[in-house]
Amino acid sequence: MVGGGDALKLCIGLLCLLVGACSQARPGIPPRHLLLVTVEALRADASSAYSSMRPTTSFASTELERREGRALGIDNLAASGVLFRVCMSPSARTEPALASLFTGLSPQSAGLLDGGTQIRGDAPTLAELFADSGFRTAAFVTVGATDLKASVGRGFESFLAGADDAATLWSASEWLKRDPGDGSRRFTWIHLAGAVPPFELGSDTAGVESLLGERDFGPMLSVDECRAWARGALTLADDGLRTRAANTYARAVARTSIALTLCLQSAYDYTQSNGDVSETWARTALIFTAPSGLLLGESDIEVTAETTHEKALHVPLVLRHPDSMTGERVSGAVVELQDLLPTCVAWFDLATPRHVAGRSLLALLDTYIDQPFDHRPAVSVARDGVVSVRDTRYHLILDAKDPAHGVRLYEPERDPTERENLSSRYPDVVRRLARAAADAVHSPP
Repeated sequence: MVGGGDALKLCIGLLCLLVGACSQARPGIPPRHLLLVTVEALRADASSAYSSMRPTTSFASTELERREGRALGIDNLAASGVLFRVCMSPSARTEPALASLFTGLSPQSAGLLDGGTQIRGDAPTLAELFADSGFRTAAFVTVGATDLKASVGRGFESFLAGADDAATLWSASEWLKRDPGDGSRRFTWIHLAGAVPPFELGSDTAGVESLLGERDFGPMLSVDECRAWARGALTLADDGLRTRAANTYARAVARTSIALTLCLQSAYDYTQSNGDVSETWARTALIFTAPSGLLLGESDIEVTAETTHEKALHVPLVLRHPDSMTGERVSGAVVELQDLLPTCVAWFDLATPRHVAGRSLLALLDTYIDQPFDHRPAVSVARDGVVSVRDTRYHLILDAKDPAHGVRLYEPERDPTERENLSSRYPDVVRRLARAAADAVHSPP
């Protein structure tokens, strides 16, 4: 028989155990499915969710649609999810950036930077981790200049390549609407290429063109000029050309955004389909991002596909699943594409790979569980050895092969075109960020 004092101690002990267990339980309803959407060449400031003045990613919605979770435009999804103000890609090239996203490693560690054509065999991919946990995995990718199936497609049981975004989104919509009847969980990847010059891979369906026609983007480049731009034969050397190029690019982003929204409506809006599909959307986590951005004539310095300019590396990132996320709606932390794999590992209880350089973003998304987050600058190394380091305020570029511009320090929010080199004014900042770069480059994966 337990005495009064012992009983009190026992009750307190049990209460502490219960409180401890509750503090570690994830709040809300966990997601069952993941939808990853990547849009090639989509720089962060091209999205109206990131305060672009052009109507690129906005989509009209009613108060009822927003209340019921049926407002599926990118800006609406960002408003109901978490938007990361500074997400940096490790490369201005699509394959290395996606390799980092799918492995949680730098492109060098993933084996897809220095002449590699595919992710190294001992680095598990995000698709493989989902498949090993019993998820059905499918990729819907617009065919571009690269073979993404060969480079980053390992682990997808189904990998469909569309001739343009319209074909890709139609196939994806059919997959998302289909109920196999086996209660399976799904990881779906959609990759769109309509924002890449000459913008000929976009969706030209009647519904998209009708909605796009309601928006005014101003004077634009001709078809021939767009094709010359894609070949590198058009230099955006004057303000008039830069303005027309920016307008043309904004229209391409809007076309891609509208097409994606119509796809999501077709797949998930119960007023267009059925109630079961609506429930699927409620249990689906969304990640929306881009492998890299696109320069629009901002830089005076000679640049190549390996550029480390802010506009080429600063990409949008939105994570959305209201039922399981309790953090701030806008995060000011500097994050990287390699953080997405460990985030998914924690979010969906996947197996943890042995080597991961990224950090789980759930520490920023879930305020119910007190988890540390390693705040650090984002470091990327281009194929030619140029290093980019980005913290919350500054962007440092180190190029040992360029004596004239070997050290460049910019303040992107104040100087978005990165024309004012502050390295001589703030040598302490240069040293601090250079040390962070050295630590990142020499640390094991």
